[in-house]
Amino acid sequence: MSDLLMQLNEKLQQLDQENQKFINRIQESLNQFPRTPISYFSYSLNVSNALDENNIIIANYTLFNITTHEIHQPFICLKLPEDPFFHMTGKIISPDMKRKGQPGAWERFTQSDRSQDYWLKPVDKDVLFPGEKLSFSNFQLTYAAEQNYNANVQGFFYGEGYHEGVPAINSISISGKVRGDSVES
Repeated sequence: MSDLLMQLNEKLQQLDQENQKFINRIQESLNQFPRTPISYFSYSLNVSNALDENNIIIANYTLFNITTHEIHQPFICLKLPEDPFFHMTGKIISPDMKRKGQPGAWERFTQSDRSQDYWLKPVDKDVLFPGEKLSFSNFQLTYAAEQNYNANVQGFFYGEGYHEGVPAINSISISGKVRGDSVES
């Protein structure tokens, strides 16, 4: 019985070694692919599709550093539809309002407040470490549907080493037909 137990033990050790070699080969293969940080939207909608009623999207835009290095000076660009009936609010401050003690605030640093491109950087975060997430949380997009609509909100992540921008893996896409007496289909 003791010999059988020793043989089984040796076989288990041999299988463990083979398993570890296989895992190492998989890890080496994965490390050959370049890794870039990812960003994505998560959101919920409250849509009525009735003429002149307010609609709201509550969203988060999350950056996830899946690389093995730190990313310095992270910032984002959220591109809203050019339609003027989309309005964004959230923890957004202008450069002259920069104050410490506003956790989760993002500074808007675009040329014009009228632009539908929101260039934002976190007020209290200069480095995104490997495996770390950073979110522009609970921002709201509101619009009153005055006509049928089709809109897409896109996001891009930037930082040192990512000057061309990394697009989000998803977008916020909405479309609808307005119900009401004064709107024709």
